[in-house]
Amino acid sequence: MEKPIISIIVLCYNNFEYIFQCLNSVVSQKYEKIQLIVSDDASSLFDKTKVTDYINKNKGNNIVDFIVNVNIENLGTVKHLENIHNICTGDLITVIAADDAYADDLAISSLIDLYLHYNGDVPVITSLLAMCDERLEEKKSIFTSPQDVALINSGSKRGLLDELSYRCFIPSSGTIIHKNVYKTIGSLSDKYNYVEDWTSHIRIVRCGIKIRCLNRITIFHRDGGISHGNTRAHNRAYLSYYQDILNIYLNEVLPYSNQISEYALRRAEQYYIWRLARQKQDLLKDKKQNCQKIVFYCRKGMIAQGDFSLYYRVGQWLAKEDDIAVYCVNNKNGELKKQFLDSDMFFCDLNTDNLSEFKDAIFVTSYNQFFFLLDDIKELKNARIVLLFMHPQVSDWLSAQAFFNSFKLQQINEMLVENKAYGMMDGSNYLQLQERCPNVFKPLYFPVIKEECKTDQSSGELINHFCINMAWLGRLDGDKVQSLIYFLDNAFESIDDLKMNVHLIGDGNSKDKIEFNKYAGKIHFTFNSFLYGEMRDNYLVRNADFVVAMGVSAIDVAKLAIPTLVPIISNTRIREDKFVYIYDIKDYSLGWDSHALQNLGCETHTAQDILNDIFYNNLKRKIGLKCRDYVNKEFSINKHLVNAKKILTSTELTVEKCFKNQTVKNQLMAYSLYKKFINKHATYAVFLEFNNKVKNLRQMKFTKQIKIIFSWVLKKS
Repeated sequence: MEKPIISIIVLCYNNFEYIFQCLNSVVSQKYEKIQLIVSDDASSLFDKTKVTDYINKNKGNNIVDFIVNVNIENLGTVKHLENIHNICTGDLITVIAADDAYADDLAISSLIDLYLHYNGDVPVITSLLAMCDERLEEKKSIFTSPQDVALINSGSKRGLLDELSYRCFIPSSGTIIHKNVYKTIGSLSDKYNYVEDWTSHIRIVRCGIKIRCLNRITIFHRDGGISHGNTRAHNRAYLSYYQDILNIYLNEVLPYSNQISEYALRRAEQYYIWRLARQKQDLLKDKKQNCQKIVFYCRKGMIAQGDFSLYYRVGQWLAKEDDIAVYCVNNKNGELKKQFLDSDMFFCDLNTDNLSEFKDAIFVTSYNQFFFLLDDIKELKNARIVLLFMHPQVSDWLSAQAFFNSFKLQQINEMLVENKAYGMMDGSNYLQLQERCPNVFKPLYFPVIKEECKTDQSSGELINHFCINMAWLGRLDGDKVQSLIYFLDNAFESIDDLKMNVHLIGDGNSKDKIEFNKYAGKIHFTFNSFLYGEMRDNYLVRNADFVVAMGVSAIDVAKLAIPTLVPIISNTRIREDKFVYIYDIKDYSLGWDSHALQNLGCETHTAQDILNDIFYNNLKRKIGLKCRDYVNKEFSINKHLVNAKKILTSTELTVEKCFKNQTVKNQLMAYSLYKKFINKHATYAVFLEFNNKVKNLRQMKFTKQIKIIFSWVLKKS
């Protein structure tokens, strides 16, 4: 049999400093018929002229042809190799990395001698590879093991597939393959980026192509490369390589499980699960180190629910993107956190040990938590900030923190607008801002978003044909409890001889304002504290014909196909018999005061209208489905996520810029003076408590003021 031409492909990518040692080992080969192809995959420092000059100067008659190729864009190892195969003129093809070298000048000859020994009947000949140090001098280990050499040379298809189903033990370098083999196994680049050896070898064996191993070292392999060694620093190439490893199980093992033993399949599955867990750890670590960080901030010691249920929903989807690492910090709401533990978000508290990790992060928080945030991240001058208007009264809450009369919200608001550092939950917030700062803000909506729900969990049948069943879902705080009271008052007058069950799902600090005895005889109350997730959903489906809710809670209910109503919100006693079905809301508003409701122009219904619709006219199912379909459309992730991301990442407001704002400077100066002269260990929350005492003191008579101040001095001394 005539000696064939062999095409030796030298693959280069960001390892140019070693390439001449590799090329020297190629041109020094004693084998007479070598086509040399040097191909670089768009490296930053590859010098085609130097490589060409070196080959021309050092090649002998054994190099029958050579090509130096440079890719315009990076293709990845698999696609790169498949393209180069098209310009190979040799019947045999072998690959060597630019940072490796042949062990001696007879390496290629020995491989082809074994190929000729089998008279071409064995199209794949592999050999041993020595794992070496960076200088290719010290041998650390030998790849492949004697046991694996014996297995390869046994020719057992079942035995080889069993082992290849969970590990790679046949090297790429030091293996010669007949060009027709690549036609038989088909293209790999549609499924893989970097793993060309394991993928091709498992297909070679599965196709029944013979393979034998030369029990001789032909390659010195420099420790490193994508698959091991110095790239386990969790860079993007390594992570893509690891995804290839996972895809081997899904593409090359699982669909062909009938060709391997049950034991091998179980072992492959175990390794897949282990590698999957490791990949997730590596991905998360990579994100922590290299990606843009978005941090949803909660002031320390606070148990946040409403705002953060929105933040977490947005965050879990942003965290799926390759270029964003999402953090949720300081929130002590463990029940809410449990719902997102399987997401790719990070949960932690900000402290002195980890603060430096967020030096270039984007911090997102509610408008009224602005100064809490600045106090925690004041050292991070380049960190950026986005403030969200999540409640119509949020500006009042920030104003209440003012220490000096020079506190001007207008200055803070103009700073937000100038630096594109704000977003608002709905039209109610926008209207409130327009009243305070006419023609300053634009309606940049950051609404509640939810996954679409197509299930119909509510049957549409009334819970009890002789009793009205409604639920109130939400906190019974001062700004919300009046909404429930006016519904109860109106319903109490409307239900005549019927009974009504009211299920209160949510605690609050103003529950005692409800005169429960007033409704005795007609309305029965059931108290449930807070319910979450599936437990909440099941309870509502079993016990409520309609639900009054606001904010995120209203979305959660509507998705169950239960009729959902949004009420007026007020701190003071009201008597307005107006409710809005969620499908009639405007500008994503899920709660409003009387003035905002009028300006939004939503269609309203009285308590009697609602009872007629649900209980007397049998419209529960029709209204429930209409509520569900509306929120699926208007509050879908697909509709709003891109806009939410744009709001968060467009901000130009840095911590340093905040400290140059006069109102911010005045407020923080007051806080600094308090720490200097009264309590050096105080947090901003402690300062606000003192601030409230000062405000109360100002309203007292002079003699009372003297007594209070005197008691403070005594306590301090």
